[in-house]
Amino acid sequence: LFFFTSLLPSPFNLPLPFALCALPFMIRIPVNDESNWALGGEVLSEASTHDLETGAFSSNAADHGVKFYRHDASLVSTVATFLTDGLRAGDTAVVVATSAHRDLLRTQLEADGVLRPGAASPILFADAHETLASFMRDDVPDRALFQVGVGGLIAEHALKARSGRVRVFGEMVEILWASGHRDAALQLEDLWNELQRLQGFSLLCAYAVGRFVTLIGVKAAH
Repeated sequence: LFFFTSLLPSPFNLPLPFALCALPFMIRIPVNDESNWALGGEVLSEASTHDLETGAFSSNAADHGVKFYRHDASLVSTVATFLTDGLRAGDTAVVVATSAHRDLLRTQLEADGVLRPGAASPILFADAHETLASFMRDDVPDRALFQVGVGGLIAEHALKARSGRVRVFGEMVEILWASGHRDAALQLEDLWNELQRLQGFSLLCAYAVGRFVTLIGVKAAH
């Protein structure tokens, strides 16, 4: 038991009962001092260990990746690789992120030659707070509005992809959780998973590791 709990990085150490409850949902793959996670069940069931170690995810329709990060630089590196690999495979991409992370991603992708300043972008960048506001009602995500708005956006971009696939990076669950709307965050995770089953796209979510202990519920939802 101590061997398994020791697999958790030191900032994440949990009391033994919590660690044991969390283990069925988690497989940790270290990436420097931060982590990508493949979670049990359907999500990322077809992604290889190599893909997770490099921060890249396979293009299988049901992929759902999670990035835990301490520093923005690590987050941006992982997301940029996720998006770039998709574009090279003929996927289109949708980023639903905070303003700060959108700017950092654009800068990184321009430095990598994926985006060219002033040219049309192959990636749709949407504001996470504005997108949330479009389907939240009384602090709860509205299923129909989410499917029409977010689902419609992804379906539209799937039609533009040579592969017919879309890669999505989203921070809306993180925003809800950080603001204390934990039930709403879990409900939104359920909506993402349902939408994936209906449409089939690769999804990458990200969470700051400082909230790891309280994110056990989110990880189980993945």
